[in-house]
Amino acid sequence: EAALVAHYGMDGGVAVDDHGPFGNATYVEGRTRKDTALDGTDALNVTGARKGVRLPAGVTRRILGGRERGVCLWARVDKWRKAALFGYGAAATGGSATGAPGKPEAFGLAVDDDVGFVALDFGDGYPVKAEVPARAGQWHHYCLVYDDGNATLYYDSVIQKTTKIALNTSNSSQFHLGAGLDGADALDGSIDEVYIYEEALTQDAIDLIYSRVTSPPSSVPSPEPSSMPSRAPTSLPTGVPTSAPSPMPSSMPTTAV
Repeated sequence: EAALVAHYGMDGGVAVDDHGPFGNATYVEGRTRKDTALDGTDALNVTGARKGVRLPAGVTRRILGGRERGVCLWARVDKWRKAALFGYGAAATGGSATGAPGKPEAFGLAVDDDVGFVALDFGDGYPVKAEVPARAGQWHHYCLVYDDGNATLYYDSVIQKTTKIALNTSNSSQFHLGAGLDGADALDGSIDEVYIYEEALTQDAIDLIYSRVTSPPSSVPSPEPSSMPSRAPTSLPTGVPTSAPSPMPSSMPTTAV
């Protein structure tokens, strides 16, 4: 199993790392509030957070440069516009002094202005997109995995997009939940069950993470069967005889002449 860096389960509607040493060392401009997740547990609504939730710097120390990584989360987009689910890194700064193109310095996921489109954010203006059947107000699961020069988007545990990219993210860059690079493009919506790994996730691992959250039943179960009869049994006949039997024959016998 890939090595877990941090897990934010959003219990109580608060972003607390309940796996590693980071605790509740987060920063929010504005406010967040408790929400209800797909499975009826707590989630974090970030609509009032102007720059999302900024995670502590230690979270990124093991996923910087071109190292493997994986980030998974549940998200509900309430207003579909250009907005980030998460973002780590900085915008592209162009080529090097020798004229060679610079490596992308960002790693994130965002929804685009067009409804149903999810963009892979490498700090270069969202050129890599995937169309998914998500709509505003729906909970869905998103994972972005980087391994050996490939970035792969999983939507509800299914691969939607793979693109070749050579990352070079910096430890000095911030990691935001519910916002993008430097806290831009804040999300109107909620997030839940955020996992950050320092290794690439396999399909089996993503399937497992996805299956841990299920929606509650949509209908109320019927009453339990009862072992008691609906009414007491009776030994009486169901009907009353029409008349009492007579011991006398119906007519007297006749004699021969």
